[in-house]
Amino acid sequence: MVNAKKKRADKYDTKLAINGSFEDVIKVMVAPTKQEPEKEKSPTLFADFHNNDNEGRIRFTNGTLSDIKRLNLEIKEGLEIILDDGEEFIANGVIEFSKEENIWVMKYDKMMHR
Repeated sequence: MVNAKKKRADKYDTKLAINGSFEDVIKVMVAPTKQEPEKEKSPTLFADFHNNDNEGRIRFTNGTLSDIKRLNLEIKEGLEIILDDGEEFIANGVIEFSKEENIWVMKYDKMMHR
């Protein structure tokens, strides 16, 4: 059996840095960067901000349904989305199901001007 030594990983990566001129290349200890996992971006769906139910939620329209189909989204309660009327307003929202009207709706807190 061959005795193989494991190479010890240093706490810091060693990288070359230039200090002044190309002749003065020195080694500098650089702390490793911690990369955060990418957050999944919320999908953007069309919203007709004038088509509200009694609770102020936006009803799905043909434009919304087209976006869902185009993006191949699986609709479920609690899905965070971005609402966009394509002209003037945008808002962060969450999908809910309206039992009263038997349709999907989007709840939002604050509408923003573009």
